[in-house]
Amino acid sequence: RFFGFSLDVAAFTNFSRDHLDYHKSFEAYFDAKRKIFNYLKDSGECFLTDLQIKVIDQLHDSRVKKVKLLSIDLENIFFRIRYNLENLTLAKEMSDCILGRHVKYDYKRLIPPPGRLDLISRGKDSFVAVDFAHTPDAVENVISEVRASFPEHGIKVVFGCGGNRDKKKRELMGEIVSGLSDFFYITNDNPRDESPDEIIEDIKVGVIDNSSYVIEKDRRLAIISAIKSMGARQIVLILGKGHEDYQIAKGKKTYFNDKEIVLEYLKNDENKN
Repeated sequence: RFFGFSLDVAAFTNFSRDHLDYHKSFEAYFDAKRKIFNYLKDSGECFLTDLQIKVIDQLHDSRVKKVKLLSIDLENIFFRIRYNLENLTLAKEMSDCILGRHVKYDYKRLIPPPGRLDLISRGKDSFVAVDFAHTPDAVENVISEVRASFPEHGIKVVFGCGGNRDKKKRELMGEIVSGLSDFFYITNDNPRDESPDEIIEDIKVGVIDNSSYVIEKDRRLAIISAIKSMGARQIVLILGKGHEDYQIAKGKKTYFNDKEIVLEYLKNDENKN
């Protein structure tokens, strides 16, 4: 994709199970990501945060520059999540290289990309989050980071797995969600041409014994049920679709947006009260 380009600056972010259905192994995926150095100028810089020591040790490249996480006001809940703060740190370093370090930034005005830990408050100390996480590693990261950032909150998760995709990850997703959440709902994602029941059965194989969960194939009902059951200091994580505004089942694509369903329910609930 970068053929013909010479890069002055780059950043190396995450390395996880993403795209292993294509790359087949972590080693092959890492080698693919490392190709960015082929396009980075000899005088260029590639930034990594000081939390990425394992990756830095594997790169063995003098153009790698380690940077410390930004120290900013964490009133913005979005940036209380570590990997968001990591990405912001890397973006600022790259921006400073291009624009100069004299540029000032108003971090309080920053908002997350649609569907990337998109937070919606419910009351004073509870909220709903819509996130695109749809791989075992991404799901583990988002639940773990939210747990670490809000240790006194209970966590409920709504998730499913896509049809016609890597079946191996379904069992892993069931294991991860059941191990890290307090309660969860297994529902449809994009079943595509597969049977939703078979996808759910694949997920259940990994679910830890005695876990607390509900199966609700209707994703709208699963989301509403999770919000309805919220108490004080609770977080509902709706994972898998994020910014997507559709659902695919049996060859039919219909409009569906997780965040809109959340906002619609909360608005109706507020009007009732």
